[in-house]
Amino acid sequence: MVLSTAVALWSTRLRRRPLWLPLALSSWSYQLLASSAVVAAFHPPTCLLQNNHGRVKGYVIAPPLCGSSYHRYFRLYSSTGTESSHDDIPTGGSSAVLSQKPDPTDASELQMLSFYHFEDIQDPLQARDSLFESINHIPGLRGTFYVAREGINAQLAVPPGEPLHTLLESCSTSLPFDPFANQTPNLGDVVSIDTPTFDRLVVRVRDYILRDGISHEIAASLNWSDAGPELSPSEWHDQVQKDKVVLIDCRNLYESEQGTFDGAIPLGTATFQESWDKLERVTADLPKDAPVHIFCTGGIRCVKVGAYMKQHLKFSDVRRLEHGIIGYEKFLEEHPEMGTSTFQGDNFLFDKRRFEEKKDSNAHQ
Repeated sequence: MVLSTAVALWSTRLRRRPLWLPLALSSWSYQLLASSAVVAAFHPPTCLLQNNHGRVKGYVIAPPLCGSSYHRYFRLYSSTGTESSHDDIPTGGSSAVLSQKPDPTDASELQMLSFYHFEDIQDPLQARDSLFESINHIPGLRGTFYVAREGINAQLAVPPGEPLHTLLESCSTSLPFDPFANQTPNLGDVVSIDTPTFDRLVVRVRDYILRDGISHEIAASLNWSDAGPELSPSEWHDQVQKDKVVLIDCRNLYESEQGTFDGAIPLGTATFQESWDKLERVTADLPKDAPVHIFCTGGIRCVKVGAYMKQHLKFSDVRRLEHGIIGYEKFLEEHPEMGTSTFQGDNFLFDKRRFEEKKDSNAHQ
């Protein structure tokens, strides 16, 4: 690639703290070089590079490019000059996203749901396009899909009945894998169509469906499918009420402060990427064969925490709550004979509702 002007930037390899390099540029094209990655050919006045997993590889363009696809201006190269595994996969800007307002619907209610699946996607852009084409006609569908090489993650709202059925069928057939082959979708509340949930349907390509901040060396050794068994809400309810249960809240501090399980140990993080040092501290005195129960909002964070605990920290008995707090609260609403919920307070949600509505009068307020 021949450019009229080149600017070379050499940075030391950083392990944990994000690195931001603001560059004030003219309207000329530039090539940016870093010690661990090379970004080539773009045409904006400003660029930000962010460190991730010890490598400079995140990019933010301001203002957004107009008239041309974002990925035409971005190609990633390794320090050896060969193209990286993320070449031509934009994870920011307009070409990373397909989006639309919800199609009109006569429905009066929305089914809240979420799901995730960790499995390699060779071409996230193609998967995004195929998925969006198969679901963009579903009336009333709104929410966000994240597609990455490591899999898919979705938080959605859709009218019950045929639209919900069509959504699940489309996800099963349009992706490179069936996300429901071994796991059911996490069905939350049914809410009024007027309830603030999501403004749009968005399918976005990202570097990760769950950004974790684990060092590149450790992450390369982890297998997300080996994260410990999932306990059904019924099994969880029985086990966490026993004496001397080790119960770890894998959510952030602002979530734990709104509500948590009796006796749970909060990690106290501001973001999920801070979890690993905190996790090592709270488990430092535990025997490696001690049963450890971990939970989060919907289950996805516990996949990475469970894998880290089993494979890196060498805990042999890690147990996860199936479908997280959402699934547990839903189960107790449907089975009042199980008794009082052991979750106290409110469950923080990542849609416009912010908190899950309590329907069970036996649940702690």
